Amino acid sequence: MNSFFSTTQFYRENILAILRIIIGLLLIYHGYEVFDATTMKGYLEWDDFKSPLGAFLVYAGKGAEFVAGVLLTLGFLTWWGADLYWNTSLHHLFCRAWQVLV
Repeated sequence: MNSFFSTTQFYRENILAILRIIIGLLLIYHGYEVFDATTMKGYLEWDDFKSPLGAFLVYAGKGAEFVAGVLLTLGFLTWWGADLYWNTSLHHLFCRAWQVLV
């Protein structure tokens, strides 16, 4: 029982790898919408993306999700993939919060 709750390197690395792969696959699933023109057109109809840069933001955000998902799933440049998705998420969060506050 004590060995199950131990902090050995073996369990930690395997659990982190499983979480990284699951999160990467979820990002690929959601970022794959960048290849579907009708879905992307639907996003462009949202009020958040009515600005002149709306199309760029939609395609950049979905592309970032897809690329970050591939990098995290493969375990290649994981810091860059995580940073790419983190910055995209923060941008979306703060822009949305700013619109609500203003």
